[in-house]
Amino acid sequence: MRLYSNLNISSQIWFGDEIALSVSIANYGNGNFSGQLGAAVFDKNGYFVDFLQYGNVSLDAQYYNTYNFKNAGGPPFIPGTYYVALFYKTETQGWTIVANGEYLNIEEFEVYYSSNIEVNSNFNYGTLTQNSSTTVNVDVLNTGSATFYGKFRVSLSNLDGSWAQNIGILNCTDGLPSNYHYTNGLNFTGTITVEPGTYLMEVSYQNSGSSSWYYAGSSDYSNPIFVTVVAPTIQPDIYENNNTQGQAYNLTVNFAGNNATKNTAGSNFHIGNDLDYYKVVLPPGYNYTIKPRLHDSYNSGNGQTYSVDALFSYSTNGSTYSEAYDDIMSGNITVTNGGTIYFKVAPYYQGNTGTYLLDMSFTRTTINAIENIELGNQLSIYPNPVSSELRVSSEYLKINAIEITDLTGKIVLVSNKTDINVSNLSNGTYLVKVQD
Repeated sequence: MRLYSNLNISSQIWFGDEIALSVSIANYGNGNFSGQLGAAVFDKNGYFVDFLQYGNVSLDAQYYNTYNFKNAGGPPFIPGTYYVALFYKTETQGWTIVANGEYLNIEEFEVYYSSNIEVNSNFNYGTLTQNSSTTVNVDVLNTGSATFYGKFRVSLSNLDGSWAQNIGILNCTDGLPSNYHYTNGLNFTGTITVEPGTYLMEVSYQNSGSSSWYYAGSSDYSNPIFVTVVAPTIQPDIYENNNTQGQAYNLTVNFAGNNATKNTAGSNFHIGNDLDYYKVVLPPGYNYTIKPRLHDSYNSGNGQTYSVDALFSYSTNGSTYSEAYDDIMSGNITVTNGGTIYFKVAPYYQGNTGTYLLDMSFTRTTINAIENIELGNQLSIYPNPVSSELRVSSEYLKINAIEITDLTGKIVLVSNKTDINVSNLSNGTYLVKVQD
């Protein structure tokens, strides 16, 4: 893909005007082209701003065509210096610049805006947080020939140029003489009420006796400018700091009989890099079944509302974690003879903040040391616990063989002696079976 003409762009572009570009492109390849073609716009520092327009095109091999691009209906380009260049893209190849050929695939253009009232400084403001007060300081200069009487306004607009909210309006009843400005600028104070997102912040003015507002000029300073409104800060929950497994918050589980429930009431991701780890320590002597469930903005099963979509995973050994589950897992978690289980909760989309609830239900069953309890009074097994030699004896039974199994039923040791060396067995709980 190669240029077949110069880039022809609108002349004398004023802020808010439609920008139109016309260019011819030839396919010098051997195969037909089918993909996307776009006019990309960069700022004066070479950073990508947006596409003027892009769309699907087809161009047969060894043919050329003329293409027209315009930004009608899209966000306006704020006053300043820009560059535009042509790029193409296919299903198998990312955006690639169109070759120059005998022409130059880059064109500089300027978006202008001037007025009798000009912006005379940069905008100075802090973080714009929804539902919080802010103050914007900016200076204006009267370049007209007469004293200005009227109002000044700082406001936010949506990216399509439509008004979103006022931050502050100041009356200029004393007048601003020709070629005068405000030494310390003007302070506009108000509460940010719009939703979090990207907006245009602008200074505008209204002449006395008029109902119309006009942008202040941007001959020397930008007006409007892009700004970001952020969501209110969420206070850290009571489980912080629990951003790593080593900091996992210990959730105490209290059983009523053999059942228990536990949840992370009030839990949240309060900042964009927040991760939450929890642990549950289950005493030995029982086998446990755990049913976890995550309530979040995507799927809440308890009738409550939560504000972030989240995922959870778990580990029963502290080193490897399960796959991530979105709210519900199909099966249960089993823990044999107690132990520590870890839960990790993370936002579905990295950087998101908000509230969620991890809910868990537990059931437990007692581990029996001897399967046939009728023999309990006829056998003597000691010492218990044991580290080296285990002795099994009975006054009533002739012991022919002894089997020791782990809790999965696997036989780990068989002996025809009543004194058994168990020092090679791993620490844990085992079952002893006697054959007479």
